[in-house]
Amino acid sequence: MPFGAGGPMRATITPKEWQFEKEVVCFYCQTKATQVLRIGDGRGIVTCLTCGAQRHYVIRSVIYGTDTPPMSPLGMKYDAWDFEKHSACVHCKEQAVHTVHLDEYKMNVVCDECGFSRVFKLDHLILTQE
Repeated sequence: MPFGAGGPMRATITPKEWQFEKEVVCFYCQTKATQVLRIGDGRGIVTCLTCGAQRHYVIRSVIYGTDTPPMSPLGMKYDAWDFEKHSACVHCKEQAVHTVHLDEYKMNVVCDECGFSRVFKLDHLILTQE
């Protein structure tokens, strides 16, 4: 990833796409349906398998160390989702459990080994797949 024109480059490991599923009430069609979360390449996408509506999340920041980002505030309209994935960390390169937390506005992916955190923010919505 470049740090400026002519500046040093730093190689990063990009994890293969992670996929999780959860059956919940869709934010758009309001029916109980399977929602698929795919995380990879600096973005996350939640897709409703019933209506095709999507929420797109993009990387907002990374945090090095053991301070994890704040989780969902109270008063969200929809429940937050929590998943775990055992994978190599993009920072420490160790095989570790990664905690994935997703709510209406952001997503956090935290390596339980080194605390490296990727914080994603809601970027845009696609309401139908017509």
